[in-house]
Amino acid sequence: MKFDVFNSVLRLWSHNVKNLHFLIQHENGILKVDDSFYSKFRNLLNKNKMNTISSSNVTPPPEVQGMKTLDRKAFSTIVKIPGIKVPKSEISAAQKAWKSCLFKMKGIKPIAELGNNDPHRETHHLILLDPGKIGSDKLAQEQKEILQNYGLNLDSPTLYEVVLHYENWSVSDIIKAVLPSDAENVTSYSQVGHIAHLNLRTESLPYKTIIGEVLIDKISTIKTVVNKLNAIDNTYRNFQMELLAGEDNYVTRTKEHQCTFELDFSKVYWNSRLSTEHQRVTEYIPHHSVVYDVFAGIGPFSVPLAKRKRCHVFTNDLNPHSFEYLNKNLKLNKVDLSLVKTFNMDGRDFIKTVFKEDLVERIKEYAKLNNENALYQDACKSFVLMNLPAIAVEFLNCEPEAKRIKCS
Repeated sequence: MKFDVFNSVLRLWSHNVKNLHFLIQHENGILKVDDSFYSKFRNLLNKNKMNTISSSNVTPPPEVQGMKTLDRKAFSTIVKIPGIKVPKSEISAAQKAWKSCLFKMKGIKPIAELGNNDPHRETHHLILLDPGKIGSDKLAQEQKEILQNYGLNLDSPTLYEVVLHYENWSVSDIIKAVLPSDAENVTSYSQVGHIAHLNLRTESLPYKTIIGEVLIDKISTIKTVVNKLNAIDNTYRNFQMELLAGEDNYVTRTKEHQCTFELDFSKVYWNSRLSTEHQRVTEYIPHHSVVYDVFAGIGPFSVPLAKRKRCHVFTNDLNPHSFEYLNKNLKLNKVDLSLVKTFNMDGRDFIKTVFKEDLVERIKEYAKLNNENALYQDACKSFVLMNLPAIAVEFLNCEPEAKRIKCS
């Protein structure tokens, strides 16, 4: 039936334009006409295949929803985008004036040449406009007037076909299109070096492989994608994870506040979202202070405090893997090792021995200077870091004198 309708229309138009020569090519069920004058044929034949986009919604084909195995070709589609012809001599000024409403998509230039058979090809360029902004109140009145002066009907703009492929869609575009409409879109993740860390909700788990592959396809710095399987409830504060896509390699490096940290993400605790907190605490502690880092991890506090603040740091972690990378990171960042002592012991034992013994020794040294208030003076400021928010307060009872520590 589709071809019968097409042939009837073709005969009708052939009768009216029989003196014109044009090329028709039929390929894979798609009619291609080399002159936009005959686009009515193409639209008629392909209306069941073309994803005609509304003024506020440029999305992948609806057929990809529910996909469990990534089929990149399925994301190819033809969309209709509003455009306007502008004299070549005025392109620069027009582009600047309409910067906020240009059509922006990866791999698609908003400035394009007109078709071979367009009578304005030699004198004009085509500017593609964002379909979600043309008819909206976001356009300034001046912009609207300029567009109208160039012949754009804001209520019914001329549409131009643009072919989009998998490469043009963003991570969010693809994942949102694949997930069921009632599922929450996966828009956030943590990245540590080359590793992307997800914490997927139950309804997203059937699509976890696709999500992982899309992240690797779209973000060049990501080589490994993992999903968290359980809460952090073990002694060493790391968690079980599953590899969703990419390399089975968890040793990586990440940078934070002028320091470089190496770690094995599968064996130690690291949270990139704590970067601001790491900086806040580091900036708060004065230069040349004495710092006792009870749960140091791989050194997000200890390394910058020793390197940038020249603090004397007693740094400890129970996890032997964290202890290993803590020492590596001190050397990696060229920290003066005379300022640092590292320990691999339980936090309680660290407080009862290292902390207590050093603090008492320093107080005695201050007392030798005949300082009457040596116990309380800030002759050398001391700070105890207990970066274990859930249970840190429980460690205060392991040393009676710890009750006299001012918490801030």
